[in-house]
Amino acid sequence: MTAAGPGAPNLIPAREPFAASTPMASEATLAILPVIDKVNDDRDDDWANELNDDLRTILVRSSLFEVRFLNDAVPLDTLRSQGMKYALEIRTRPRGADIRITAELTDLRTGGQFWSAYYSRQLGESVGESDFLALQIASQLVPPIIGAEVRHALNLGTDNLSASALTRLAYHAFLFSGHDGDTFREARKLAEIAVARGPGDARALATRAVTVATAVAFGFSEQRRDDKAQAIRDAEAAVRLDPMDGLVLHARGWVSAFFDSYEQGLPYLAKSVDADATNAHVQADYGYMLLKCGKIDEAEKQIDLAFTLSPRDPRQYIWNFFRGALASARGDPERALIFFEQSIALVGYTPAYVGKILACLELGRLDAAKDTMLQLAHTFQPYITPGRFLAYVVHNRVRPEIYAQAEQLTAFWPDDGES
Repeated sequence: MTAAGPGAPNLIPAREPFAASTPMASEATLAILPVIDKVNDDRDDDWANELNDDLRTILVRSSLFEVRFLNDAVPLDTLRSQGMKYALEIRTRPRGADIRITAELTDLRTGGQFWSAYYSRQLGESVGESDFLALQIASQLVPPIIGAEVRHALNLGTDNLSASALTRLAYHAFLFSGHDGDTFREARKLAEIAVARGPGDARALATRAVTVATAVAFGFSEQRRDDKAQAIRDAEAAVRLDPMDGLVLHARGWVSAFFDSYEQGLPYLAKSVDADATNAHVQADYGYMLLKCGKIDEAEKQIDLAFTLSPRDPRQYIWNFFRGALASARGDPERALIFFEQSIALVGYTPAYVGKILACLELGRLDAAKDTMLQLAHTFQPYITPGRFLAYVVHNRVRPEIYAQAEQLTAFWPDDGES
C-alpha cells in the first residue's frame, strides 16, 4: 500500500471506471501554457520544447484530470472564461552559471496562485534531462490540484456531486494526501457525505473504511477504538454488497492488513489485481503487500511491472519508495538509499524520508539520519510528531536495535515540531 493510501483498481468494464488513473469526478481542467524561455542561448533552443513535450506525455497518460496544452500564451482571464479551472506557467531565466526554472499553479476560479516550485539546471544540459524535471513537476502539482478540488467541494457545497463522484474525489484525496492530518480529515468528510448520499454504495463504504483505517494506523485518529470498529464494519459491509468489485476488495485487504495481518489482507489484493492487469498502481501496491508478507521475489516482479506498464507516471515517487523497501528487505541499505532519495526528489514523501533514515542507521551514518529526520520534521510539521515518526518505524518492522536508535534520534526533534 502507499502510505498515503492504496491504489484504486478499475475492475468491472461495464461500470464507471474507478482506477486511480481515471479523470477526477469533478472534471478538474488544467491548462499548460507554453514555457516562457528567457535564456536566449543557442545551446538551449530545444530544451523548453522538450520540457513541454515531456509534460504532455506524462500528464495525458496519467489522466488524473483533463489537460489542455496551449501553443500560444493566453491571458488567464480568457482561460477562466473558457471553463478552465487551473493554469500551469513555467518560466526559465539565467541565474549566474545556471538556469532557474519556476513553475506556478493558479486556481482560475479564485485568481490565486496556490503552488510554486523552483528548479535549477546547467546551461547546455542534455535535452534528455528535461524528462526527470517534467516528472518532478507533474508529480508535485497533482496533490495541490486534488486538494483544491476537495476544498472547493467542501466550501461551496457538494449538492451537484453524485455519490460516485464524491467517492472518487475522496479516494484521490486519500491516495495523494502525503499523510497530513488535514487531508485525511477532508477525505473522510467526503466519504461520509458519499455514504449518506448513496446508501448501500459499496465503493463509498470501502473508501470510508480504508481512509479511517489508515488514519488509525498512522496516528491521525482521535477515537481509535471507535474508528477501528467502524472501518471493519464498513469494509465487511462493502464486500457483502459487492464481493467482485476491485476497489472494495482492495480496501478490504488493507483494513485486514492494518488490523489483522498482511497475510490476511493479501488474498483480497490478489483478487483485485487479477481483475485489472493493466493498472500500474494496483500492481505496485500488490507488490508492496507481497513484500510485507516476505515474498520478496514475487514483490519485485509486481513492482517492476508497474514501471513497465507506466514508465513515466506521477505516482513513481510511491513506486521508488517500494523499490527502496525491497532493497532494504534484501539487506542492501546502500541501494535502498538511492531509491528513497529518488522518491524524495520527486515528491517529499513521508515514508521515503523514514526509509532513508532507517537505511542511514543501518549503514551507521548517524549524522545523515539525524539531518534527514530534522528535514522530515520541518517539512511536515505539525502532522509528523515524534510519536508518529516512530509509528512509521514500527510499520517498517525494523530490528530492535535500529528502533532504539530511531527512538534516540527523536531527542533532537525540533520543539516546534511537537504536538
